[in-house]
Amino acid sequence: MILFVALALPFAMISCSDDPVSSVDPGNGNGNGDDNGNGNGPDTIEFPITFEEDVSWEDFIVDFEGGELSVIDNPDPSGINTSERVARMIKGEGEPFAGSVLELPESINFSDGEAFTVSVWAPRENTTMLLKFENQDDSSQEYERELTIEESQEWVDITFNMSGADQSLNFDQLVFIFDNGTVGDGSADFTWYFDNIRQEEADDDGDDNGDDNGDTGEQVTLPITFDDDNVAYGLADFGGNVSEIVEDPTDGSNMVVETTKQSGSETWAGTSVGTPDGFADPIPFTSSETTMSVRVWSPTAGIPVRLKVEDADNPEQSVETEATTTVSEEWETLVFDFSNEAEGTAELNLSYTYNLASIFFDFNTSGNGETYYWDDVEFGGEAPDDNGDDNGDDNGDDNGDDNGDDNGAPAMPDGFVASDMVGDNPVGDGEVFLAAGPNNVSPGGIEYKLFYSVTADAPSDPLDATEYVFGSTAGDGDGVNAFGFTYGGLEVDTEYTFWLFQYDPDADLYSEPNEQSTVTGGGDENGDDNGDDNGDLTGPNVPIDFEDDGFGADWDWIVFENEDNPALEIIDNPDASGENTSDRVAQFTARENGAPFAGTNSSDIGTFLLDETNRTITIMVWKTEISDVGIKLEAASGWSAGEIKVANTVTEEWEVLTFDFSDVSNPPDGEPYSVITIFPDFDDRDQENVIYFDNITFSSN
Repeated sequence: MILFVALALPFAMISCSDDPVSSVDPGNGNGNGDDNGNGNGPDTIEFPITFEEDVSWEDFIVDFEGGELSVIDNPDPSGINTSERVARMIKGEGEPFAGSVLELPESINFSDGEAFTVSVWAPRENTTMLLKFENQDDSSQEYERELTIEESQEWVDITFNMSGADQSLNFDQLVFIFDNGTVGDGSADFTWYFDNIRQEEADDDGDDNGDDNGDTGEQVTLPITFDDDNVAYGLADFGGNVSEIVEDPTDGSNMVVETTKQSGSETWAGTSVGTPDGFADPIPFTSSETTMSVRVWSPTAGIPVRLKVEDADNPEQSVETEATTTVSEEWETLVFDFSNEAEGTAELNLSYTYNLASIFFDFNTSGNGETYYWDDVEFGGEAPDDNGDDNGDDNGDDNGDDNGDDNGAPAMPDGFVASDMVGDNPVGDGEVFLAAGPNNVSPGGIEYKLFYSVTADAPSDPLDATEYVFGSTAGDGDGVNAFGFTYGGLEVDTEYTFWLFQYDPDADLYSEPNEQSTVTGGGDENGDDNGDDNGDLTGPNVPIDFEDDGFGADWDWIVFENEDNPALEIIDNPDASGENTSDRVAQFTARENGAPFAGTNSSDIGTFLLDETNRTITIMVWKTEISDVGIKLEAASGWSAGEIKVANTVTEEWEVLTFDFSDVSNPPDGEPYSVITIFPDFDDRDQENVIYFDNITFSSN
């Protein structure tokens, strides 16, 4: 599974969780003043781990990105756990994947058992616990499972079935992450306790947390219906999703997946099916067969649903695409065409083995607690004319006479949406959101034709209005696929009428149009955030030149995912020549064992929105190796459209790199950007690299 590394997210999507953890030497301590052992006993840990061991726990614990693990007196010695000492995890204000590592003196011996049971005490209902096995010397060697803890404020046992781990690898550290995908605040609501980690023989029931997520049985393969108790569907949530297999809320005889994108969860929160080993048979893509379909139920029309497929053994080999819901509170079938990959993601590669799928509802929007249902994951599916609901008669035969069916004209398209909202978010000034399902287009040789006009000036014949050119806007389906896109350049706060036809080019016949009218975004009546409120914007504070009297030198720069995270240094320019003769520059040391996306960010850039004056960003870099440099903008909520990467072309001299943000949208709901993130050496490393950067500017296109 992947991750969008945001997290670079984007779409860097994702391993089952967005929590890359690099090993560091023990002995950093957690500095929390807790009594973590007196150190009088032998420095060793072995299963079962009861936290009663007479060891110096700080020698084995390494916290990362806001996690704080300590060993304390049991705050609730009751029920199944009356022991004296337990582990406490506090999730502070750090990354959504904040957690802690417990380093083991020896590798895990799976001959002693493949199941690991933990007693856990959660502060709230339906929180999650992720357990990961990892190699201290190679963090790419890892295996993880995540379970939901249904109960709260009582001790319960949950069992992680780790039989899917590669037992030939040396797993010598445990990684613990609670509520992966949600940023903690260090309060009691983000404090968990756990104890008594036991290694046991795995039974046939797989993970045991009380949920029926289809983790046992035969290996799953397409088509997937979720109706067979003998199939191990292998659902795995990440980024803050919570999923389980339940009865269809509209048909008690049918089983479906219920997925809740919890409030505050990541923009890339998703759910995988087929973990950990993938489908029994790879998805049989060919040059002419590139689609999959999923039947979905969404509370909101017009939201993007992303589907990703990947190699279960090599998550970097993946492809992603999107479809848009066209109805609310009804079932419909979405068709995903992987020959039309999502922007910024890899293309379909027919030489790869794709055998694992992940679905992301309302992609690129933080969770708000909405619940979705999905079912019938199939290869090469085509959506029915009625979008999977029971409206076939209403939208088909009843319209036959009016739609010219007797002369062979296509049926009028249904499910057409024209709106000033995308889900719960308003569109921008002079924009509308347009969406429609696949209807009969593409497979039947039928095309979409779309015309529009200011309503007050609408012609009597819609074909005399302005025709929209399909293929000119990302997400418009090229006129032969389902679409969902925002169209701009219209008059602000003005009502427009849109007519969508199905068109048979061979017979030169049009259907009757589906007519929709809406008011464009913008203007005071719509309460947009591009008016007086923007007077409060304070940035961007540029150029970021690191001079004593400029921007950047005195900012708080946070270094992340860089092994021990050495601080960003502001130093004298080591090579004041060529493109850059300034006095002061930033020095970033990319550790050999740091993540490829190790970087640094600051919230001192001020608050701002992207517009025609600032969508081009430049940065000067001096590097010893050729690799990508990434720049990402984020809102305070964590929302981001992802990073843009540009590689340097020279080494050991200054070079100006240019990043084009002209296609990057502003955060939803008028929230400004307020964080800039720099990834100086976005690549796998076999050595430590020192990178210098300077003079970050924002300018017009």
